[in-house]
Amino acid sequence: MLRLANKPNALQQVSTAIMIICNSREYIFIHLHKTGGSSLEIAVEPTLKWNDLLLGSTPIGEELDKYYLKKFKLHKHSSLSEVLATCENPNFHNYRYLSIVRHPLERALSLFRFISGIIDKYSINTGLTLPELSQDYDNSKHLFWPLQWPAGEAYIKATGDLNEFFKQDALKRERAMKTQYSQLALGSNLPEQLRIIKLEELASCKNVISDYTGKTLAIPHENKSSPGKACIESLSEHSLGHLREIFAEDYLAFNYA
Repeated sequence: MLRLANKPNALQQVSTAIMIICNSREYIFIHLHKTGGSSLEIAVEPTLKWNDLLLGSTPIGEELDKYYLKKFKLHKHSSLSEVLATCENPNFHNYRYLSIVRHPLERALSLFRFISGIIDKYSINTGLTLPELSQDYDNSKHLFWPLQWPAGEAYIKATGDLNEFFKQDALKRERAMKTQYSQLALGSNLPEQLRIIKLEELASCKNVISDYTGKTLAIPHENKSSPGKACIESLSEHSLGHLREIFAEDYLAFNYA
């Protein structure tokens, strides 16, 4: 039987995910998981006006995210097609769209680092080991809500092993493991008014951001994680092949080698 050692302050995780509907400048920013959206948010947020919608990232944005998710099924990681279908605003089809994409392997590894940081800290603070949590997962998942995320379930059942993590069926339900292309496409194509920035080139795209916001902005590099053991070299041949197969359309659509 697991020890119910869920300490009140075991972890306070601050989300930096954000989705922006900027009516004042007529653009929509779609934040894909693990693509550096928080860096852009820090730069862009001061330029937003009273009639612009920001979901996630800031304290107000997080509260709005809860309300919009419950009321309208719209949230900080909604896809472009979900935003357009939910809002039913014909003007949005004339807006410009903006998003950041990332090398598929680095994005998948970033998800692993993100969830491992949360759960490993919870494990240390509560004294519950990963094998203990895995052995009685049906009960342990109720102790801490990130354990119920598909990525959290995968991490627990893989007991923290990188290559076992990507074998877990739970990741089939994980939005962060969907292709970036599928989150940005309308029908079977990317819309013409969509501007894509590669995370690897974000620092050199100040002019692109300024074109959307109307101001020259500095783009910081926030939430930069240390690869540690979760680097491409740590992936087995099976994991590499599996991930390349999952994200095949991202490699093709965004010219990643």
